Amino acid sequence: MEFTPPVPVCKCLLLCRRIITDAQTGELLLLGPTPEVHGVVFPMNVDLAVFARWTGVQGSYIVELQLQDLEGKVLWHHREETALENYDPLKVCNLTLHRMRIFFSRPGKFEIVMLANGVEVARDVFFAHMLSPPPGRPEFRS
Repeated sequence: MEFTPPVPVCKCLLLCRRIITDAQTGELLLLGPTPEVHGVVFPMNVDLAVFARWTGVQGSYIVELQLQDLEGKVLWHHREETALENYDPLKVCNLTLHRMRIFFSRPGKFEIVMLANGVEVARDVFFAHMLSPPPGRPEFRS
């Protein structure tokens, strides 16, 4: 019988502008945590980092991040090539994903969804806002 790892519990899901690991202490520095992005032109790509804290991790997990519309349609996704592995169910696992180039086809309200082995472990709202062009600059139209 094949072992199926239990579904981990995601205690925190946070998108940031950047995550830095302190070389001396190993501590994570989360820069610019945000629930939104702003753009003058859509579609646009936005570089964001993701921090998640999981508990109950016992086995090997393929991590996937998705951007979904409010109807659940996947608009963008990223799947990690290397599995997250842990065999101590009492250990808290900090998970960082760097330089996620998330594609926003339009402004609006979305959901960021995190999956472990294809099972949803976290979901949070995320906004992409349209900014007005600076005065005297024509608005871009495609």
